[in-house]
Amino acid sequence: MNDKQILAGELLLVAVFVFAGPYKLLNVDFFAAYWSKAGIPAASAALVIVLSLIELACAVAIAVGFKVRLAASILLVFLVVAIAVFDDFWNASGDAFFAKLEIFFLYLSIVGGLLMLRATGPGRYAVERA
Repeated sequence: MNDKQILAGELLLVAVFVFAGPYKLLNVDFFAAYWSKAGIPAASAALVIVLSLIELACAVAIAVGFKVRLAASILLVFLVVAIAVFDDFWNASGDAFFAKLEIFFLYLSIVGGLLMLRATGPGRYAVERA
């Protein structure tokens, strides 16, 4: 395996989470309302903050190579639940159907990357080696 490519893949894979976690933290009220509207019980500001911090912590852990398999597993579960709740293309119609379907496949690709990361581990460039 090429460890430089694994590192580059890890960094690119978690880039979306490094952005999304702080973005949610800066817009807590919006996301709490959005999650409540999506039917998430007890979607309070505290829940948004906790999940955003977990999302960010897992992304940073993967980026530096610390507990990579665990962090990838947590993000994987987080993303699968988010896909089921927010990207319900099966309930949409018209243009919304195709927009949600596209997002579904984008997130599904990230799930695939996280599964591969779980299988390969962090590679040589990591705080904690496999």
